[in-house]
Amino acid sequence: MTIAEQLWIDASLGALRDSISMFEADTLDVISVTTTLPVRTRGAFISIAGKSQSVELGVVCESDVQQVLSQRFLGESTTLSEEEVADAMREFANILAGGLKGAMVQHDPTLALGLPLFVDGIHPSPATRTHSAQVMLADQELCLVVIVGSLGLAA
Repeated sequence: MTIAEQLWIDASLGALRDSISMFEADTLDVISVTTTLPVRTRGAFISIAGKSQSVELGVVCESDVQQVLSQRFLGESTTLSEEEVADAMREFANILAGGLKGAMVQHDPTLALGLPLFVDGIHPSPATRTHSAQVMLADQELCLVVIVGSLGLAA
C-alpha cells in the first residue's frame, strides 16, 4: 500500500513548521497547495525511499530568497557565496526530510533518507505525482515540492 500524496505534503508542511525558529521566524503562512510544480525549480532536493514508494522533497525559491534564508539559517549577516548558499539549502532540505521521515515512519517503517542535492531545474517522470506548497517563511516566499513515485513493489 502506498502513502497518499496529501499525507506527504501535509507532513512536509508540519516538518517546516517545526523548523521555523532556525530562520528567526514566528509563523509559517501557507499561500497555496497545488498538484503542479512551480515554474522555477532551483533548490535543494532529497530522496526518501521506502519499500513501495520513493519521494523527492524539494525546497525551491529564487536566488535572492535562498541567500536570505541561508544567511538566517547560518546566522550570517554578510553575503554568502553560491556554494555556501547551496550547502545551507542542502542542509535545510536534510533537516526537513528528517522531520518528514519521523512523521511518516508510522506509515512505512522502511523509509530511509538519501543525500541532498542542489539542482537548477527538474523534470519528473510522468508516472510521478506532484504536490507543491507555496509558503511565506520569515517574509520570504518559497515552495515545498513533494514528488511521489511508486516503486512497483507489492506492499
